Amino acid sequence: MIPLKYGRHSTQLARQTMSYLVTRSLVTKSKEETVCRKAVNEAEKIVGYPTSFLSLRWLLNDEAANVANHIRKLIGTNHPLLTTARDLIIGDRTPTWGLIVLLISKAGGLGKHFSEMDKDVTAGILHSQRVLAEVTEMIRTSNILHNSVLNINTNDVEEYSDLNFGNTLSLLTGSGSLLAKSCQAALKLANHPEEFQKLGYLFGRNMALGWQAYFDLECFEEGCKKPFDLISAPILFHLQHDPDFYAEILKGSEDVRNCDYDRIRELVQSGPGLEMTRQLKQNFVKNCFDILDEFRATDAKRAL
Repeated sequence: MIPLKYGRHSTQLARQTMSYLVTRSLVTKSKEETVCRKAVNEAEKIVGYPTSFLSLRWLLNDEAANVANHIRKLIGTNHPLLTTARDLIIGDRTPTWGLIVLLISKAGGLGKHFSEMDKDVTAGILHSQRVLAEVTEMIRTSNILHNSVLNINTNDVEEYSDLNFGNTLSLLTGSGSLLAKSCQAALKLANHPEEFQKLGYLFGRNMALGWQAYFDLECFEEGCKKPFDLISAPILFHLQHDPDFYAEILKGSEDVRNCDYDRIRELVQSGPGLEMTRQLKQNFVKNCFDILDEFRATDAKRAL
Protein backbone atom coordinates (compact mmCIF):
# COMPACT_ATOMS: atom_id res chain seq x y z
CA MET A 1 0.00 0.00 0.00
CA ILE A 2 1.01 3.64 -0.09
CA PRO A 3 3.52 4.34 2.73
CA LEU A 4 2.82 8.00 3.48
CA LYS A 5 2.57 9.83 6.76
CA TYR A 6 -0.95 10.75 7.81
CA GLY A 7 -1.36 13.97 9.72
CA ARG A 8 -3.60 16.98 10.19
CA HIS A 9 -2.44 18.58 6.92
CA SER A 10 -3.13 15.46 4.87
CA THR A 11 -6.54 15.10 6.52
CA GLN A 12 -7.44 18.63 5.45
CA LEU A 13 -6.31 17.94 1.88
CA ALA A 14 -8.34 14.74 1.81
CA ARG A 15 -11.46 16.60 2.91
CA GLN A 16 -10.87 19.25 0.25
CA THR A 17 -10.59 16.53 -2.38
CA MET A 18 -13.81 14.85 -1.25
CA SER A 19 -15.55 18.25 -1.21
CA TYR A 20 -14.42 18.91 -4.77
CA LEU A 21 -15.75 15.57 -6.00
CA VAL A 22 -19.12 16.05 -4.31
CA THR A 23 -19.54 19.66 -5.49
CA ARG A 24 -19.00 18.64 -9.11
CA SER A 25 -21.93 16.25 -8.83
CA LEU A 26 -24.64 18.44 -7.28
CA VAL A 27 -27.14 17.90 -10.08
CA THR A 28 -30.88 17.31 -10.06
CA LYS A 29 -31.63 13.65 -9.46
CA SER A 30 -33.94 11.81 -11.84
CA LYS A 31 -37.19 10.24 -10.66
CA GLU A 32 -35.61 6.80 -11.00
CA GLU A 33 -32.71 7.78 -8.73
CA THR A 34 -35.12 9.21 -6.14
CA VAL A 35 -37.15 5.98 -6.08
CA CYS A 36 -33.98 3.89 -5.75
CA ARG A 37 -32.69 6.07 -2.93
CA LYS A 38 -35.98 5.73 -1.07
CA ALA A 39 -35.92 1.94 -1.48
CA VAL A 40 -32.35 1.77 -0.16
CA ASN A 41 -33.23 3.96 2.84
CA GLU A 42 -36.16 1.70 3.72
CA ALA A 43 -33.98 -1.39 3.36
CA GLU A 44 -31.32 0.11 5.64
CA LYS A 45 -33.95 0.67 8.35
CA ILE A 46 -34.89 -3.01 8.15
CA VAL A 47 -31.35 -4.21 8.85
CA GLY A 48 -30.74 -1.43 11.37
CA TYR A 49 -27.54 -0.17 9.82
CA PRO A 50 -26.72 2.72 7.43
CA THR A 51 -24.92 0.56 4.87
CA SER A 52 -24.76 3.47 2.44
CA PHE A 53 -21.84 4.66 4.57
CA LEU A 54 -19.84 1.44 4.27
CA SER A 55 -17.95 2.69 1.22
CA LEU A 56 -17.53 6.11 2.80
CA ARG A 57 -16.09 4.59 5.99
CA TRP A 58 -13.52 2.73 3.90
CA LEU A 59 -12.71 5.82 1.83
CA LEU A 60 -12.13 7.93 4.94
CA ASN A 61 -9.83 5.62 6.87
CA ASP A 62 -6.17 6.60 7.24
CA GLU A 63 -4.90 4.65 4.24
CA ALA A 64 -7.66 5.79 1.88
CA ALA A 65 -7.25 9.41 3.02
CA ASN A 66 -3.67 9.20 1.80
CA VAL A 67 -5.03 7.99 -1.54
CA ALA A 68 -7.38 10.99 -1.58
CA ASN A 69 -4.40 13.33 -1.27
CA HIS A 70 -2.96 11.78 -4.43
CA ILE A 71 -6.30 11.96 -6.24
CA ARG A 72 -6.00 15.75 -5.97
CA LYS A 73 -3.16 15.51 -8.50
CA LEU A 74 -5.58 14.00 -11.04
CA ILE A 75 -7.97 16.96 -10.99
CA GLY A 76 -7.98 18.39 -14.51
CA THR A 77 -6.68 15.21 -16.18
CA ASN A 78 -10.13 13.64 -16.79
CA HIS A 79 -8.86 10.33 -15.44
CA PRO A 80 -11.88 8.03 -14.80
CA LEU A 81 -10.70 7.46 -11.22
CA LEU A 82 -12.10 10.93 -10.41
CA THR A 83 -15.57 9.96 -11.60
CA THR A 84 -15.30 6.61 -9.83
CA ALA A 85 -14.43 8.24 -6.50
CA ARG A 86 -17.28 10.73 -6.90
CA ASP A 87 -19.81 7.98 -7.65
CA LEU A 88 -18.64 5.93 -4.66
CA ILE A 89 -19.25 8.88 -2.33
CA ILE A 90 -22.62 10.14 -3.55
CA GLY A 91 -23.91 7.46 -5.92
CA ASP A 92 -27.58 6.78 -5.21
CA ARG A 93 -28.84 4.32 -7.79
CA THR A 94 -27.09 1.12 -6.80
CA PRO A 95 -27.70 -0.50 -3.40
CA THR A 96 -24.46 -1.47 -1.70
CA TRP A 97 -23.43 -5.11 -1.85
CA GLY A 98 -23.14 -4.91 1.94
CA LEU A 99 -26.83 -4.05 2.18
CA ILE A 100 -27.74 -7.03 -0.01
CA VAL A 101 -25.69 -9.33 2.24
CA LEU A 102 -27.45 -8.02 5.38
CA LEU A 103 -30.89 -8.35 3.79
CA ILE A 104 -30.28 -11.93 2.67
CA SER A 105 -28.97 -12.64 6.20
CA LYS A 106 -32.13 -11.34 7.82
CA ALA A 107 -34.39 -12.97 5.24
CA GLY A 108 -32.76 -16.32 6.02
CA GLY A 109 -33.36 -15.93 9.74
CA LEU A 110 -31.43 -17.34 12.72
CA GLY A 111 -31.66 -20.54 14.71
CA LYS A 112 -32.31 -20.59 18.46
CA HIS A 113 -28.85 -21.89 19.34
CA PHE A 114 -27.16 -18.49 18.90
CA SER A 115 -26.49 -16.58 22.12
CA GLU A 116 -27.43 -12.97 22.74
CA MET A 117 -23.74 -12.09 22.42
CA ASP A 118 -23.60 -13.47 18.88
CA LYS A 119 -26.30 -11.31 17.39
CA ASP A 120 -27.91 -7.92 17.15
CA VAL A 121 -31.19 -8.79 18.85
CA THR A 122 -33.06 -5.78 17.45
CA ALA A 123 -32.09 -6.38 13.81
CA GLY A 124 -31.98 -10.19 14.00
CA ILE A 125 -28.56 -10.35 12.35
CA LEU A 126 -25.33 -11.94 13.58
CA HIS A 127 -22.39 -9.67 14.33
CA SER A 128 -20.32 -11.91 12.06
CA GLN A 129 -22.79 -11.27 9.24
CA ARG A 130 -22.33 -7.53 9.69
CA VAL A 131 -18.57 -7.97 9.47
CA LEU A 132 -19.04 -10.00 6.29
CA ALA A 133 -21.18 -7.20 4.84
CA GLU A 134 -18.45 -4.64 5.52
CA VAL A 135 -15.75 -6.82 3.99
CA THR A 136 -17.94 -7.46 0.94
CA GLU A 137 -18.53 -3.76 0.41
CA MET A 138 -14.84 -2.97 0.85
CA ILE A 139 -13.88 -5.56 -1.76
CA ARG A 140 -16.55 -4.32 -4.15
CA THR A 141 -15.33 -0.74 -3.72
CA SER A 142 -11.82 -1.91 -4.52
CA ASN A 143 -13.05 -3.75 -7.60
CA ILE A 144 -14.78 -0.60 -8.87
CA LEU A 145 -11.52 1.29 -8.44
CA HIS A 146 -9.74 -1.36 -10.50
CA ASN A 147 -12.20 -0.79 -13.33
CA SER A 148 -11.01 2.82 -13.67
CA VAL A 149 -7.60 1.76 -15.03
CA LEU A 150 -6.84 3.30 -18.42
CA ASN A 151 -5.01 1.66 -21.31
CA ILE A 152 -1.85 3.69 -21.99
CA ASN A 153 0.72 2.91 -24.66
CA THR A 154 4.14 2.25 -23.10
CA ASN A 155 5.64 4.77 -25.52
CA ASP A 156 3.42 7.50 -24.10
CA VAL A 157 4.41 7.16 -20.44
CA GLU A 158 5.95 10.63 -20.19
CA GLU A 159 3.18 12.35 -22.15
CA TYR A 160 0.49 10.75 -20.01
CA SER A 161 2.35 10.65 -16.72
CA ASP A 162 -0.60 12.05 -14.74
CA LEU A 163 -3.00 9.48 -16.19
CA ASN A 164 -0.50 6.71 -15.56
CA PHE A 165 -0.27 7.91 -11.96
CA GLY A 166 -4.05 7.50 -11.74
CA ASN A 167 -3.71 3.93 -12.97
CA THR A 168 -1.20 3.25 -10.22
CA LEU A 169 -3.65 4.52 -7.60
CA SER A 170 -6.44 2.36 -9.03
CA LEU A 171 -4.29 -0.77 -8.87
CA LEU A 172 -2.90 -0.08 -5.41
CA THR A 173 -6.40 0.27 -3.94
CA GLY A 174 -8.24 -2.48 -5.80
CA SER A 175 -9.22 -6.14 -5.64
CA GLY A 176 -12.19 -8.31 -6.69
CA SER A 177 -14.90 -10.58 -5.28
CA LEU A 178 -18.39 -11.98 -5.94
CA LEU A 179 -21.69 -11.02 -4.36
CA ALA A 180 -22.81 -14.61 -4.81
CA LYS A 181 -20.18 -16.04 -2.45
CA SER A 182 -20.91 -13.35 0.13
CA CYS A 183 -24.65 -14.15 0.20
CA GLN A 184 -23.82 -17.84 0.48
CA ALA A 185 -21.37 -17.15 3.32
CA ALA A 186 -23.96 -15.06 5.18
CA LEU A 187 -26.35 -18.02 5.27
CA LYS A 188 -23.53 -20.39 6.19
CA LEU A 189 -22.69 -18.21 9.21
CA ALA A 190 -26.27 -18.72 10.39
CA ASN A 191 -25.79 -22.51 10.10
CA HIS A 192 -28.40 -22.97 7.40
CA PRO A 193 -28.30 -26.27 5.43
CA GLU A 194 -26.20 -26.39 2.27
CA GLU A 195 -29.27 -26.44 0.02
CA PHE A 196 -30.41 -23.13 1.52
CA GLN A 197 -26.90 -21.69 1.29
CA LYS A 198 -26.97 -22.50 -2.42
CA LEU A 199 -30.06 -20.32 -2.78
CA GLY A 200 -28.07 -17.43 -1.32
CA TYR A 201 -25.33 -18.04 -3.85
CA LEU A 202 -27.77 -18.16 -6.77
CA PHE A 203 -29.56 -15.02 -5.60
CA GLY A 204 -26.32 -13.06 -5.28
CA ARG A 205 -25.10 -14.22 -8.68
CA ASN A 206 -28.32 -13.30 -10.46
CA MET A 207 -28.50 -9.96 -8.64
CA ALA A 208 -24.94 -9.05 -9.63
CA LEU A 209 -25.38 -10.14 -13.25
CA GLY A 210 -28.67 -8.28 -13.49
CA TRP A 211 -27.03 -5.06 -12.35
CA GLN A 212 -24.17 -5.63 -14.80
CA ALA A 213 -26.64 -6.01 -17.67
CA TYR A 214 -28.33 -2.80 -16.53
CA PHE A 215 -25.06 -0.87 -16.54
CA ASP A 216 -24.08 -2.34 -19.92
CA LEU A 217 -27.35 -1.02 -21.38
CA GLU A 218 -26.78 2.45 -19.92
CA CYS A 219 -23.69 2.96 -22.08
CA PHE A 220 -25.74 2.54 -25.26
CA GLU A 221 -28.66 4.80 -24.43
CA GLU A 222 -29.44 7.49 -26.98
CA GLY A 223 -27.15 10.48 -26.45
CA CYS A 224 -24.96 8.66 -23.92
CA LYS A 225 -21.21 9.09 -24.41
CA LYS A 226 -20.03 6.91 -21.54
CA PRO A 227 -17.11 4.57 -22.31
CA PHE A 228 -18.05 0.92 -22.68
CA ASP A 229 -16.29 -2.44 -22.58
CA LEU A 230 -15.70 -4.33 -25.80
CA ILE A 231 -16.88 -7.46 -23.97
CA SER A 232 -20.16 -5.99 -22.68
CA ALA A 233 -23.38 -7.92 -23.26
CA PRO A 234 -24.80 -5.69 -26.06
CA ILE A 235 -21.58 -6.03 -28.08
CA LEU A 236 -21.39 -9.80 -27.63
CA PHE A 237 -25.03 -10.21 -28.64
CA HIS A 238 -24.47 -8.01 -31.70
CA LEU A 239 -21.42 -10.09 -32.58
CA GLN A 240 -23.56 -13.21 -32.34
CA HIS A 241 -26.06 -11.57 -34.72
CA ASP A 242 -23.43 -10.24 -37.15
CA PRO A 243 -20.09 -12.13 -37.13
CA ASP A 244 -18.62 -9.58 -39.59
CA PHE A 245 -18.84 -7.07 -36.74
CA TYR A 246 -15.75 -8.80 -35.32
CA ALA A 247 -13.63 -6.81 -37.80
CA GLU A 248 -14.42 -3.64 -35.82
CA ILE A 249 -13.34 -5.30 -32.57
CA LEU A 250 -10.11 -6.63 -34.08
CA LYS A 251 -8.96 -3.08 -34.78
CA GLY A 252 -8.20 -2.82 -31.07
CA SER A 253 -6.22 -6.04 -30.81
CA GLU A 254 -2.93 -4.11 -30.59
CA ASP A 255 -4.26 -0.88 -29.09
CA VAL A 256 -7.88 -0.26 -28.06
CA ARG A 257 -7.50 3.35 -29.19
CA ASN A 258 -7.55 2.06 -32.76
CA CYS A 259 -11.20 1.10 -32.31
CA ASP A 260 -13.85 3.47 -33.62
CA TYR A 261 -16.04 3.49 -30.52
CA ASP A 262 -18.62 5.84 -32.05
CA ARG A 263 -18.98 3.49 -35.01
CA ILE A 264 -19.29 0.47 -32.69
CA ARG A 265 -21.93 2.27 -30.62
CA GLU A 266 -23.98 3.10 -33.74
CA LEU A 267 -23.82 -0.48 -35.02
CA VAL A 268 -24.89 -1.94 -31.69
CA GLN A 269 -27.73 0.58 -31.33
CA SER A 270 -29.06 -0.40 -34.76
CA GLY A 271 -28.94 -4.15 -34.07
CA PRO A 272 -30.76 -6.60 -31.77
CA GLY A 273 -28.04 -6.58 -29.09
CA LEU A 274 -29.75 -4.05 -26.82
CA GLU A 275 -33.11 -5.84 -26.81
CA MET A 276 -31.37 -9.16 -26.17
CA THR A 277 -29.52 -7.58 -23.23
CA ARG A 278 -32.80 -6.22 -21.84
CA GLN A 279 -34.26 -9.71 -22.04
CA LEU A 280 -31.16 -11.11 -20.33
CA LYS A 281 -31.57 -8.58 -17.53
CA GLN A 282 -35.23 -9.55 -17.10
CA ASN A 283 -34.24 -13.21 -16.90
CA PHE A 284 -31.85 -12.44 -14.06
CA VAL A 285 -34.56 -10.43 -12.29
CA LYS A 286 -37.05 -13.28 -12.67
CA ASN A 287 -34.50 -15.73 -11.30
CA CYS A 288 -34.07 -13.51 -8.23
CA PHE A 289 -37.83 -13.48 -7.60
CA ASP A 290 -38.07 -17.24 -8.06
CA ILE A 291 -35.27 -17.80 -5.55
CA LEU A 292 -36.84 -15.43 -3.00
CA ASP A 293 -40.04 -17.50 -3.17
CA GLU A 294 -38.09 -20.11 -1.19
CA PHE A 295 -37.61 -17.63 1.70
CA ARG A 296 -40.21 -16.99 4.37
CA ALA A 297 -42.19 -13.75 4.18
CA THR A 298 -40.29 -10.95 5.97
CA ASP A 299 -39.59 -7.24 5.57
CA ALA A 300 -36.06 -8.15 4.45
CA LYS A 301 -37.43 -10.38 1.68
CA ARG A 302 -39.77 -7.60 0.56
CA ALA A 303 -36.88 -5.12 0.48
CA LEU A 304 -34.79 -7.48 -1.66
